[in-house]
Formats: sequence, structure tokens, C-alpha cells
Amino acid sequence: MNLDSAIDYNRKTFKQLNKLYHYTTIDTLDKILESKALRFNRNDKLNDMLEHSRSLDAGFDYYVSCFTHNEKESIPLWFMYAQKMGVRIAFNSKNLFKNKLYFFHKGEKKYFSYEVRGYDGNTPTYNNIYEIGGTTIEIGEPLATKVIYDDEILELKHTQKYGGGSIHISMTNVYQLAAIKGTAWSYECEYRYFLLSNGHYKFIDSVFVELTNEIFDDFEIIFSPFYSEFDLISLQNELRDKYPYIKFNFVKSDLQGKIQ
Repeated sequence: MNLDSAIDYNRKTFKQLNKLYHYTTIDTLDKILESKALRFNRNDKLNDMLEHSRSLDAGFDYYVSCFTHNEKESIPLWFMYAQKMGVRIAFNSKNLFKNKLYFFHKGEKKYFSYEVRGYDGNTPTYNNIYEIGGTTIEIGEPLATKVIYDDEILELKHTQKYGGGSIHISMTNVYQLAAIKGTAWSYECEYRYFLLSNGHYKFIDSVFVELTNEIFDDFEIIFSPFYSEFDLISLQNELRDKYPYIKFNFVKSDLQGKIQ
């Protein structure tokens, strides 16, 4: 299977999924529930340092929100992303990001406007726009794919330049840029959403996307298997009291009582 076919296959596989899972800490869970939003981190803030160096060649940043498709709980993910005593959230819908995008600048929330930026035939295409200091920041709509783990593909150039001198055109395969990782990361079984930008914006560490209300109609949470039964009851009651508008579905960890 060549690169284009592999990328196309993974995008189609993503559409067939019923659930996505996200390991995180209790503090981050609180932030998600309070804001009703998920964060996309700029590529140089991710734990794979190659993500940043590769985007420099392309001439623009991208922002990533990471999930896993593995129904079975992962001990490495409990330790790495939930810091052992966190949670795993299950999303029953992949239509997560239909609402507004925003970022924080000098402590203030700044919303992007949603504007037509071109046409695909007669169909308008949209980007998220923010004007600041004479600069027009553009953030594309969320793209989604299963991550491909392949060391050889990782070495291929994802951006091709055509022409010479001061006039040239750069063409970037954005899925090759943002959805290829080395085989060392394959244990993550990652599916990701990513947002493309039109440049490098160091003052935007993260972009936040508000979640649709349907996400909270059946909000499934598995607490870390390292919690005691007493702690589990306390945490569940705290969440119900603090967020009475959310329909929590607490599921017991399959690893409860099996690791220490």
C-alpha cells in the first residue's frame, strides 16, 4: 500500500469508529467540564519532538487533540497521560467539534470568526479568522485521521517546492505532515483531530474548540484502576454535585485490583 492509499484508508477507518477515548488528569477533566471545550496543542508542545521540526519545513503550525481507539485500557497511557491517578473519557460521538474556536491572548478569551475563504466548485469553504496587529490568522476546520506509525514514511519529504528563485510554490501533504509518527509511538493506537494554521504563531500555544451539548448526554468516565473503592465513590459524588447538568456514566476499570 502506497502512502496516499494508506492515508486514505486510515481516514475511512476513522469514520467507521463508534468511540474515541482520551486519557487525562483529574485537573484537566475539571477544565473540560467547566469550559465544555477541548484543547488543541500547538505541534511544538507535543511530546513527540519531531512534530515541531517537521512543521518548520512546511512553514506553518498545526494544533492537535489526541485520542486512542483501543477499547482495552492501556497501562502506559494511564501512567503517561493520566499521571496514574486520572481518568479515561469515552466519546460516543465523533462529531465533537461543530462549535466555536477560541484562544487566549494576554489572559483574555479571543473567539475566531467563521468566514468563507474560497470555493470548491460551487461549495463555499470556511476558515476560522482572527485579525490582530495587522495580521490575519487563519485556522482551518478540524481534520481527523488514524495515525500511521512508519519510520520509513516519516523520512519522506512532506512538502515539495516547485519553481525557483524568488518565485516558487510549496505543496504540503498535510496528512503526511500531521498524521505520521515513528513506530516507537505505536502503543498509543492514536486517532487525532488537527487544525492547520496559515503561519507560526508563538503567542497561540493552544486553540480551544467548544464541544456540542450532545457530548454531555452520556459522558462516560473510567477512573484510574489505582483508586480505592472509597475514593471512587467520593470522586463520583463530587462530580455529580459540581456538574448536575451532565449525565455521567461511570464505568469500572477492567484493571481494577489487577495492578499496583
